[in-house]
Amino acid sequence: MRQVDTESQEASRISWAERITVDLHNAIMRGELLPGEQVRQSEWARRLGVSLIPLREALKVLTTQYILRHDPMRGYFVTKLDNAQIEQLYRIRILVETEVLQSLEWPSPEVVREIEADANEWIDLEASGDAMAADEKLRKHLFLLWDHSPLDIFVREAKRLWHLTDPYRLARAAIMRDVDPGLVALRARTAEMIRAIEEHDRDALIHTMVESRSTVAYAVTQLYGSSRLRDFPADVEDHRSLTPELKNTAP
Repeated sequence: MRQVDTESQEASRISWAERITVDLHNAIMRGELLPGEQVRQSEWARRLGVSLIPLREALKVLTTQYILRHDPMRGYFVTKLDNAQIEQLYRIRILVETEVLQSLEWPSPEVVREIEADANEWIDLEASGDAMAADEKLRKHLFLLWDHSPLDIFVREAKRLWHLTDPYRLARAAIMRDVDPGLVALRARTAEMIRAIEEHDRDALIHTMVESRSTVAYAVTQLYGSSRLRDFPADVEDHRSLTPELKNTAP
């Protein structure tokens, strides 16, 4: 009986930690915790209505995902990337996602319609300013597409890198709504992505991905002022120059 009770308590602790992990991640997404800001454990335990033990479990999980960093002397902080690190991160995303899209096994027409529906709903939510719901729809349709690649390690890495760029993706959303309230350009790019999938046009699909990452990178430059990122590649040909070994490699 005692062993059963212990196992039940352990399962409960894990489930609490998982929920708190999601809650803290959502707080970062909403801007309640900003890059570089300290996660004050007592305050967040009170806000979430939990004890410090499952909260610390969640902090450890987010640290392994590089969403937080841990200073043994000061505590946990939301990861804040400098300009050079932001540039590297988006370069890596392009490289990894290119491999995923290169190996893609084309989804069925039914799955394409599901991707299209989620993508259109994502844009509508973006236009309405519902950043959290919009990001979930964006994640859903992109992850569904990536899951059609047999390169499972690349897919896992693409998803991990995706979460590292959460705050910067929201920066892009805010700026895009300001300069293009109807998100006309975003709707056009999404239509190009769907058309590329339908026509099995791999080059066009990769081009759309690179263009999208470049847009986010440019938004980050507006928010954080990195002059180096202003020259970020804007098309599938330019992205070959990211590293010398890619110059003569087909995208």
